[in-house]
Amino acid sequence: MKKSRLLGLFLAVVMMVTCLPVSAFAAGEDASKIVDATYSVVVDEEAGTTEENTYKVYLPAGYSEDNSYPTVYLMPQDGYASKQYVDDGIQARLDELMKSGAILSMVVVMPDFEEGDDYRALLPAIVAD
Repeated sequence: MKKSRLLGLFLAVVMMVTCLPVSAFAAGEDASKIVDATYSVVVDEEAGTTEENTYKVYLPAGYSEDNSYPTVYLMPQDGYASKQYVDDGIQARLDELMKSGAILSMVVVMPDFEEGDDYRALLPAIVAD
């Protein structure tokens, strides 16, 4: 995928920007990283069953749990999964933009949804995690 399209997708699919600590992830490393995480969604309230879903989180260079960061939720489009963002080089592109000062240091959450999933129903589970 071309860099301009990757950046265009990044900017076009931003659903929400907020500040929150990402306390579930290791902190304090000098290099940026992308970590895997999971969230639970209730499948059947009566039966009490839940389903585990995955997402990836980009943590900027120097990330610290002691700081708050703007958080961008990068929603997949047309079956575009978080692994594809990683494979297309989103980490290097974000590093480059942050290093140049073009964008602020931020956390980027990349959830995986299946075709037909309702973002509005699933997003609160990711944000709450």
